[in-house]
Amino acid sequence: MHKVAIAIYAACWGASTAYLAYAGAEWALAAAILAIFGLILSPVALLLTRNRSAIAGDVRKPRGESLVLLGYIAFYAFVIFGPVYGWLKDALPDGQTEEGALFLFKLLVHVALPSALIYAMRGSLASLWQTRVGRGRVLLCLLLFSAALMALNAVVSPSLARLAEVRPDLGAQIGWIALSWIWMSLVAGLCEEYLFRGLLQTRLAAWSGSAMLAIALASLLFGLVHAPGLYLRGDAETFGHSPDVLQVVAYSIAVLSPVGLFFGVLWHRTRSLLLVVVVHGAMDALPFAAPLAKLFTAAS
Repeated sequence: MHKVAIAIYAACWGASTAYLAYAGAEWALAAAILAIFGLILSPVALLLTRNRSAIAGDVRKPRGESLVLLGYIAFYAFVIFGPVYGWLKDALPDGQTEEGALFLFKLLVHVALPSALIYAMRGSLASLWQTRVGRGRVLLCLLLFSAALMALNAVVSPSLARLAEVRPDLGAQIGWIALSWIWMSLVAGLCEEYLFRGLLQTRLAAWSGSAMLAIALASLLFGLVHAPGLYLRGDAETFGHSPDVLQVVAYSIAVLSPVGLFFGVLWHRTRSLLLVVVVHGAMDALPFAAPLAKLFTAAS
């Protein structure tokens, strides 16, 4: 089953990257992200958690719960984060009110509603809180991967330069990065990791009997659910947007799904929701530090 999982993912990623190259899009970015998240960070995660066998999640109805979640995620992608999320953003006034309302909305659709569906099927979420490794191993992974992802963003993105334009003082910059890390751990980390790793991947693994297949499928879906929003709400300034829907789908798989591979491996081997949430927040902290500082500086 491991070979099947690798073949499925490789075929989807390869076809998507080939289409990006055919369309003249940034296919090299897809290759770089797969190399970083799939071929470097994921093996390091395996190395740091060696001699740790994964626990079986407490999934009472693997097939039924998986199908319900897959149906919900399809509705989530094409309805909730297609037109509904766009309508909500347009209806809310720009600023802190919008950010707070959108955060509550994301908690509802990523955490509350899917959890309610599992409970409605008399399922259990107890395994979400059964961390597989000790605190020392979790702390090591948290520090190492958070530092690596922040360093990566510092090198390849203009995040620090943009933050310096808003807050020239070094102490203030550090403070905004820390606040951004906390905020993105909640807005992106908690919401996305809870749904795609904690709920979906765990159930796909129980249904298929293969952790590798579950990681591959959850990663592909993690990328694909971004496609409707990118296509419907994106514009020329939105990275990954294109009027060609196939290019948007290809981008979502080739560029975004490798990130899911890394978090899928980290979740599978540690079962620490806190770890994947905080590391995910670290990945987004630098890019969102300047926008967050602008938001609150303007409000004051």
